[in-house]
Amino acid sequence: MIKNIIFDFDGTIVDSKRLTMNLYNEIAEKNKFKPITEYDLEYLSRLSYIDKVKYMGIPFYKIQALITGVLKSYKSHLNNIELIEGMKEVLYKLKERNVKLSVISSNSESNIRGYFQNSGIDVFDDIHSSKGLFGKDVSISRYISKSGMDKSETLYVGDEVRDIQACKKCFVKIIAVTWGFDIADVLKLNNPDFIVNTPKEILDVYDDII
Repeated sequence: MIKNIIFDFDGTIVDSKRLTMNLYNEIAEKNKFKPITEYDLEYLSRLSYIDKVKYMGIPFYKIQALITGVLKSYKSHLNNIELIEGMKEVLYKLKERNVKLSVISSNSESNIRGYFQNSGIDVFDDIHSSKGLFGKDVSISRYISKSGMDKSETLYVGDEVRDIQACKKCFVKIIAVTWGFDIADVLKLNNPDFIVNTPKEILDVYDDII
């Protein structure tokens, strides 16, 4: 029985791809990194995280500073981010089923809480910021352990290959969504437990496996 569902935020709950692109481009211009176009967004959605960084020509030692800069600017654009269509209804229906809902994201807790407050969304029991780029499996495992949750009763919902890889490392089932940062074909190659094309299908998966 599934009692807990952990959501990623960017690309999964909200459509922030273009905002992320614009904020990155502002910083890229100052640091002489390669700017991203609409074409690049589609191409990058087919690459691994490391290959994305290589394509953009960002030195690895500058990645964390770049992310920090993007997240700092992100806060002033919360009103410009669109919730994925149908997601709000699904979240509230899951809450009605007494599912514990959480967020684990590389975005900052203050950004996420600010967005939910502005959007009138009040369903999440916990919001946790995952520090670092490649340790999401550690964040997920620690959060589950600290919260007294059982991995066998927990689902993660995310939009990137690195979400799938993290969940496989910590033995948590994952629903991969196809409307986020990585495209469906690439997600399928990494064998998520479930793959969905609309938020409603998240509810269908939950109903099928409880």
